[in-house]
Amino acid sequence: MKKREKKAFWSKVRGYLLSGVATILPLFITVYVVVLVFQVTNRFAGKYINDLLIEKYGFSVPGLGLIILLLTVLATGIFVSNFIGSRIFRAAEKFFYKMPIVANVYPSAKKLSDFLFRNESEKKFKKVVLVEYPAPESYSIGFLTNEDVGEFNRKTQKELYTVLVPLSPMPHSGLLLILPREKIIEIDMTINDAIRLVLSGGVIVPDSEKLSEQHDRDKQV
Repeated sequence: MKKREKKAFWSKVRGYLLSGVATILPLFITVYVVVLVFQVTNRFAGKYINDLLIEKYGFSVPGLGLIILLLTVLATGIFVSNFIGSRIFRAAEKFFYKMPIVANVYPSAKKLSDFLFRNESEKKFKKVVLVEYPAPESYSIGFLTNEDVGEFNRKTQKELYTVLVPLSPMPHSGLLLILPREKIIEIDMTINDAIRLVLSGGVIVPDSEKLSEQHDRDKQV
């Protein structure tokens, strides 16, 4: 009995340690990244202005580099949103697409960035679905992209839909399936939750209780 109790005790301790690590690690990584970005931007972007402020007025602005970075990002967004700025940016992009090495990295990075920050997923994807793929009794998550593929419907005499089965961890790319309506299973999951699921390789799964609560609210509406 003593051995069993001892084993159970150390098993509990191990479980507590793992729970502690699982709790602290993401917090540590988040704080570390924020502090690192703050230090790097402050060191390079704000150093010279702060040196000038100290020399002229005797004070510095904490986090000035980060403020400058945010203002630069804001100014860039404003610039590329107008007609002239967008044309200049498109011309610069054509140059990036022709540069060695950069041409292999930039397009994928841009697609992922647009997907995450420009709500491209909400424009392209209509619903989150499950499809029986790549084999019977195995299912893949998919995004319903079109409910009207007229020419295909006419040729096959079936109600066909287009579904993008995303590749983890790049949800903007994947395999396009053209399936009959009865082969598509709609699920109660938001597009953003499905994207997080794909990005994490299935590690981050939306809470089923929250999904059922959302489903109940949708029914009431």
